[in-house]
Amino acid sequence: AVENLQICNHQEEPPGLADVYGFIKFSGEKCGTTTRHSQYIRLSVATKAETIVKFMYNGWNLPKPDIIISITGGAKNDGMPEQVRKIFQMGLVSAASRANAWLITSGTNAGVVEKVGEAINYCRYNNRKNALDIPCIGIASWGYIAENEQLDNKPIRSL
Repeated sequence: AVENLQICNHQEEPPGLADVYGFIKFSGEKCGTTTRHSQYIRLSVATKAETIVKFMYNGWNLPKPDIIISITGGAKNDGMPEQVRKIFQMGLVSAASRANAWLITSGTNAGVVEKVGEAINYCRYNNRKNALDIPCIGIASWGYIAENEQLDNKPIRSL
């Protein structure tokens, strides 16, 4: 329950969270027929970190991490060699799962961040016996989100 959080209209100066949040169903998943509904929220730069963390724990039910790993890199697809890509992806998933980590990215689907997404999807969908659910949080500017107008005026739904 998110009863202790103040939800406000994103056009106001928010002391709490913006009222634009919900679920996104990504089309064109590369990992089979399973579709994952990912959660999103639009935040103001004035939103306090404590409020965001509280929402992530109580609204999204994310477990408290032991470590947060931030992954940044170029958006260009520089043609990472296949062997290097596999080592990076397997190492990242292994480290994140063993360390009880949250992954933080730029939320884009390009360059090294795309490789992170592929690794997370692979561990979620192709390894069903030992399926891992590593929280991967993309932080992107609203203007960089394609077709964000589809998200902007959705009615609020309970989490």
